Amino acid sequence: MNTAKPEPALNSLEAIVVAKAQVLTELHESRVRMNDKAKGIFAPAAAVEGRAGKWMGNIERAIAIYDGAMFGIKVMRRLRLTRFFRRKR
Repeated sequence: MNTAKPEPALNSLEAIVVAKAQVLTELHESRVRMNDKAKGIFAPAAAVEGRAGKWMGNIERAIAIYDGAMFGIKVMRRLRLTRFFRRKR
């Protein structure tokens, strides 16, 4: 979060040490928040009960596999456009 804070005057070594400690704690808190969000985004879907839920889970999984395969094919095509990955004819 970009919150504008007035910068304190860093006149002494102690003030610099205190400011550094504050920045490090904020950085650590930010890393923890980012890790929690990333884990929430990439967490597997919750198990569903019932036939319809299982079918939808299978469909979602199949779509994810197809999407990954198509992405891989597109990446390989882009890499082949570069000289390094061209096939020798």
